[in-house]
Amino acid sequence: MFFCIFVSCAIVFHVRVSNVHIARTVDPKLRLQSMLFSLYLCSILIVVRNIYLVIEYRTGKSGYLQSHEWPTYALDVGLMAVLMIISLFWYLADIKSLSTRAYS
Repeated sequence: MFFCIFVSCAIVFHVRVSNVHIARTVDPKLRLQSMLFSLYLCSILIVVRNIYLVIEYRTGKSGYLQSHEWPTYALDVGLMAVLMIISLFWYLADIKSLSTRAYS
């Protein structure tokens, strides 16, 4: 429930900041649009994992997901790898901008 409130607040913030008058006041170095889209992508991955956990809970202790550990580990590793790649793009852009400023 709290996660849904957080995502809905992020969407409302994104809609309000996308207004033409407000968008002009946002510093372009902030890269707010790309950060918000990364936030949405990470939120989708969290929802996917939560759906998996609900399915795991609903199948019970005798279900396939409870009796085999590999799907849990594979899903956790896969989602974390995707999140790390998304974060890598964030920080690579920051590092490139810092290095160009240092040599200027």
